[in-house]
Amino acid sequence: MGRRLQQGYDRPAQRAWLRGVSPCLGQQDAGVEVLQTAYAANPDNAELAAEIGKVALETGQVGVAQKALKTAEDKGVQDWKTLSAQGTLAAKTGDHAKAQKYYQAALRKKPDSASVINNLALSYALDGKARKAETLLRKAAKEGHDDKRLRQNLALVLGVQGKYNEPGTSPPWTWARARLRRAWPI
Repeated sequence: MGRRLQQGYDRPAQRAWLRGVSPCLGQQDAGVEVLQTAYAANPDNAELAAEIGKVALETGQVGVAQKALKTAEDKGVQDWKTLSAQGTLAAKTGDHAKAQKYYQAALRKKPDSASVINNLALSYALDGKARKAETLLRKAAKEGHDDKRLRQNLALVLGVQGKYNEPGTSPPWTWARARLRRAWPI
């Protein structure tokens, strides 16, 4: 594998191989090391730096992700997945204003991404902007995004605002309470 890494991974198929090789073996942390080795041989490959950042973020290596995503940004990588990863990184460090800017930029590139919509809404909610989060999640629902996480987060945002009886949303605790009442009638 070392010789393959030294040859340079510039083609999409090679990047997919690099990203997929370690998780398939059940060693996600090793994926970052494989990508870092490839990047050391190809330091001008900004997309490879972005991949390192995304995989590091998925495996909880925030410091590595921060450095790699900063490098990718400095080198001009602006695809929606990288912007979303940068938003997630900013949210993990508590900088929701910065996270929201990255998520909004990602949505401009991929407006139908349910995961980015969801992350932006959660960032709004954690930043004390529950109404803005609610508006975004309702808009996503109207536009046909039938995603379980979006529905759950809408219920969460409504609950935070004290809106427990909204049509079409049932907070998880309502379901749990009803189930407990059936199991142990008092």
